[in-house]
Amino acid sequence: MANRQLFLKAATTSQLVGRIVDARLEPIGIPAYLLAVLTHVRDLAPASPSRVSAASGMPTTTLRDNIQRLVDRGLVLRVPNPDDGRSYLLMATPRGIE
Repeated sequence: MANRQLFLKAATTSQLVGRIVDARLEPIGIPAYLLAVLTHVRDLAPASPSRVSAASGMPTTTLRDNIQRLVDRGLVLRVPNPDDGRSYLLMATPRGIE
């Protein structure tokens, strides 16, 4: 029985923390599920999508869609890769760094 109470408390706490995070991110216009990707882009910039994928553990196909969501929100930029003209690097915009 003690484990059930622990799991209930953990689940309740998780929901409350999620609400706090959502409320803090709402003015920026970013859903919580994109926060980790944005943080990796910001911390690794300029970074290739494959580097962000490796750091985040997110598959590149999922990452591609989430990068587009961040670009659409004006939080991330794609910039040309000086070492490979066929690819791009990712950088957070000033708004994405706030």
